Amino acid sequence: MKKTVFLAVAVLLLSASLSLPHEGRAAGSPPLLYGWGGILAVGAVHFDSGNPSSVVFAGEQASNTEVTFAEMRSRGYNAARVAIIDPGNQPDSGSYDSNAWHRTLQLAQHYGLTVVGDDHEYTINTSPWLSFWKTVIQDTPQATYPNVLWEAQNEPHDGNLASDFQGFIDQDRGLGDTRWIVLGCNNDCSPSGGGSDLRSFPVVTDSQNHVFYDFHEYFFYSAHSSEWNTQAAVAFADSKWAGVQDVVNTLHRPFLGTEWGAETGCSTCAPDQAVPGSAGYAPETLAYVTELVKLSHQAGVGYTIWNAGDWNDPPAGVTGALDTFGQFLPLPSSSPGAPVASFTFVPASPLVGQSITFTGSAIGGTGPYTFSWSFGDGSTGTGSGATHAYATAGTFNVTLSVQDTLGATASVTHFVATSSQLGACSAADFAGNGKVDILDVSIFALHFGYSTGSPQYATKYDLNQDGTINIFDLVLVALVYKQTC
Repeated sequence: MKKTVFLAVAVLLLSASLSLPHEGRAAGSPPLLYGWGGILAVGAVHFDSGNPSSVVFAGEQASNTEVTFAEMRSRGYNAARVAIIDPGNQPDSGSYDSNAWHRTLQLAQHYGLTVVGDDHEYTINTSPWLSFWKTVIQDTPQATYPNVLWEAQNEPHDGNLASDFQGFIDQDRGLGDTRWIVLGCNNDCSPSGGGSDLRSFPVVTDSQNHVFYDFHEYFFYSAHSSEWNTQAAVAFADSKWAGVQDVVNTLHRPFLGTEWGAETGCSTCAPDQAVPGSAGYAPETLAYVTELVKLSHQAGVGYTIWNAGDWNDPPAGVTGALDTFGQFLPLPSSSPGAPVASFTFVPASPLVGQSITFTGSAIGGTGPYTFSWSFGDGSTGTGSGATHAYATAGTFNVTLSVQDTLGATASVTHFVATSSQLGACSAADFAGNGKVDILDVSIFALHFGYSTGSPQYATKYDLNQDGTINIFDLVLVALVYKQTC
């Protein structure tokens, strides 16, 4: 009976091994992000005369983005939604500025912020859109900037949304990128629970399963003038929250609300508007976004608030709504907490002597971070990205350790199984029939769990030669399962 159970478990493990993503075995959990959006990438090369000296770029004045990031971090936020391009907003925001983008990312690293890179447009012209994203992704290497997410398009209106977003995912993964992607729903969809508007979300597949869904909504005066009071605003927020829960529970994707805001939707129409414009608010809209923020904190669902851009009308300054209605919002935990470490590696099934690329990342804590690696064979490395090759076949425990600027630490360990190019298959061909199949697993099962000194132990089944026939040997069998030797 014991061996029968083992066989069932072994087959499941072998099947799972065959479906592992090629990019590595460390899938990772969705990052929990709380922050502000509406920040232009070119804000990193905008300078207000009242800005202090930069603490990141020596000898320079702090840019508008640096002032904003510093204030966000001081309030406990850990994310910034940045418009890589935003045509029509500012004279310099309509095309990709690599220098401004890299300065933004360097500032984010210093302040420990994850960046949601946003194509802030509303329609997709497939070929130039994919070409734009290819340029950006190739210009943003994951080993250098692991704490970046991609928001494929701001608020899409597209007759082929699913196929266009699938094309984006396929291109991104084809470039070797494994970072998280945010996909919005089509045509200003606005789920309110009960299954409403769920068909507006694109049905896509992702080898990494690193996809957030998202929708945007406001309590605009033009749509709610007949019920313009805080009770109605809170009730509307609760209905949007029901929509969020629908997305998570029905579509089975994590949710990241990249644009909740408090603007009234017009310059002067709301009779009690306190501040006009995109950084503005009225008591009703403030009640709306406050309710969504509270619910998000309680449920551990991420958001970025609209907007902390440097482009808003007075009285908003270079930090936008951070200092209009932002001062009234509930804050995330005032402590940034401990960092969380994760890493991926390629190839997933390396050979002896083959170079393996490890890509580490960290969220939480207070950046910048330091990274150190232990590769399980006595070798070590530093930096968020590292390469290593193993001289022998076997299973190695690789550990990434991360320390933030305040000394808080985190670590994560995953195993890497290496095999020789020619010998691995024949070594697992216990039946001697020239292939590795269920018969070999059955033979292996008779010896599983036994160590040196036991009559059931034999070195031929101890593939990594550690003295015990165990799960690590089963992994090596899995790597060549269904192969012909």
